[in-house]
Amino acid sequence: MAVASNIRDVKVPLEEVDGDFAVVTGDGLVRQRLLLGFRTFPGDFHDLPEWGAGLEEELNRTPTPASLAQLKNRIRRFLDTIPLVDDYSVDVVREDGEAVGVSTKVTYQGRDVNLPEVRLA
Repeated sequence: MAVASNIRDVKVPLEEVDGDFAVVTGDGLVRQRLLLGFRTFPGDFHDLPEWGAGLEEELNRTPTPASLAQLKNRIRRFLDTIPLVDDYSVDVVREDGEAVGVSTKVTYQGRDVNLPEVRLA
């Protein structure tokens, strides 16, 4: 089996909700891996103790300026660990003057990755 020189070329079987398997490649694979990292709390993988941003823990909490600042820093630290990420920005989402979540934009190997805005409780 040939080793892919680019993460976009790696085919990874993923179990879907209905039990069928799909193959995700290219931009979809990059997006999926970033979203997994956003949800995973640092320390959840014993072999990658610093990997992840911990969004899952924040989803049911009422956002505060301090918690959003910590979340932004965790996302930034996580993105700094990803090879081939060219650029990123992490911004606080505001609604009616209140901070309600974070928005992340990532450029990976010169291409923008479509990521959803994360709204907290």
